[in-house]
Amino acid sequence: MSALTLTLAPAVPEPADRQYYAGAVLMLVLAALALAAMAADPRLIDGVSVWSKPLKFALALAVHLATLGWVAGLLPEATRRALVFRLAVPVVLFCAAGEMAYIILQAARQEPSHFFVSDPFHAAMYQAMGVGAVTITLAALLPVPALLRPGKVLGPGLRRGLVLGLAGGAVLTLLVAGWLGAQGGHFVGTPAPGSATVPLFGWSLGAGDLRPAHFLALHAMQGLPLIGAVLDRLAPRRARAGVTLAGVAWAALTLAVFARALAGLPLL
Repeated sequence: MSALTLTLAPAVPEPADRQYYAGAVLMLVLAALALAAMAADPRLIDGVSVWSKPLKFALALAVHLATLGWVAGLLPEATRRALVFRLAVPVVLFCAAGEMAYIILQAARQEPSHFFVSDPFHAAMYQAMGVGAVTITLAALLPVPALLRPGKVLGPGLRRGLVLGLAGGAVLTLLVAGWLGAQGGHFVGTPAPGSATVPLFGWSLGAGDLRPAHFLALHAMQGLPLIGAVLDRLAPRRARAGVTLAGVAWAALTLAVFARALAGLPLL
């Protein structure tokens, strides 16, 4: 009877942090595969490898999912196992997997995945990617209420850095990415043929480019908690004020880079 009872007992779900980490590992595997494909496949889209976008997005999603996993691990276990987290994690992972599946499919077909709406299918997929991206970004807001409540011992700088980074980063990302998506392209203006780009990132130095602002907005989620953790070590009494100042400066820089791009001016 006891064995039967144990067999029929519902399995305890994996906590949110482990699921997010598993998703991050999958993205790293996809990034490695994209890198290998880049070396073997000479095809280009707009002068860059067809596998460049899958590589960049896999790495970006790996960082984002690992961040969500790390933050979830800082929360009380009851919060991590709460219904809202148990429902949100598979939705976020499904959206991330769907984004990568479509980006990889388009790369294999030597077609763009973003801003490519040549027919109803591609238009619908582009809209679906937008919904998925918003869902993935909004997931960063879920831990914020728990971080505002007293709970697991966190340094004051780290706690404030997490709140400002997750909330501010999500808002700024939705602002910049929403504008970028509505505009239908990265550029404001047209870069001259052969104009310089930022090494590694490929951001244009010949016209306004919205991608640097998007990068800054998204990575506030990692940068501000890191600054807070460092201040907890080096200047614990000033950590809260220091990370607040850093958050204001980060937001101001993001908006300044965004405004410069909207004016059609290059990053440098």
